[in-house]
Amino acid sequence: IAVLYAPHPEFVLMENMIDIASKIKVSMFDALLGGSVKINTLQGQKSLKITPGTQPGTTLRMKSAGMKTIINGTFNVIGDHLVEVLVELPKTLTDEQEGLLLKLKETMEDNGESND
Repeated sequence: IAVLYAPHPEFVLMENMIDIASKIKVSMFDALLGGSVKINTLQGQKSLKITPGTQPGTTLRMKSAGMKTIINGTFNVIGDHLVEVLVELPKTLTDEQEGLLLKLKETMEDNGESND
């Protein structure tokens, strides 16, 4: 049996044919402080936890939210949904916002923190 499928505008089917992948944009605040975002999955919208300090390009796994396989008429294996986190930065800042970010930068440098 051959199964043909068309590309989905939001999901990519992985090579193992059961996992799917997508991307989600989060604010720099959610990436830094953590939060929760709504993700479209094959089973509908679900909540995904963003842990504090999530780095751009991090891939988060939603277990059993991918494709279902059928063997002998019953569901056998359910794949995962892999979500790549894209961090959105503001394109413009007010003078006040820039000043606050510069203060934050100074406090991080004073504590010996870096981008590592």
